[in-house]
Amino acid sequence: MDKIIAINSLHYINFIEFEKVLDWIYKLLKPGGKAFITLNTKTLIQNTDKSHMNSIYTKDGTQTFNNNMKQYILDQCEKSPLNFIVCDIFKGSLHEYVYGAGVSGTVRLIAQKD
Repeated sequence: MDKIIAINSLHYINFIEFEKVLDWIYKLLKPGGKAFITLNTKTLIQNTDKSHMNSIYTKDGTQTFNNNMKQYILDQCEKSPLNFIVCDIFKGSLHEYVYGAGVSGTVRLIAQKD
């Protein structure tokens, strides 16, 4: 495929599957192909086992859940063979994305297969 667009369709997975989804997108793209991906972390949280979420929360014992989740997503993107052009990860507080205020919790990614 030359282009993949996934707008709020991949967030029905859980955090554990996020890396697999990035690999799947990589396999679908032709060299030079691009993907635009948006997802919402609130839904990812709801679909992820509580023990796995706790491991993200307590990653270093000092960071907030919000920062750990951002770093977790960035870590998965770095592991991926995709070349990420844009990694626009949500802004806002834990309260905002847990309670659904505004668009907080949204992750926007643009990636290319080299």
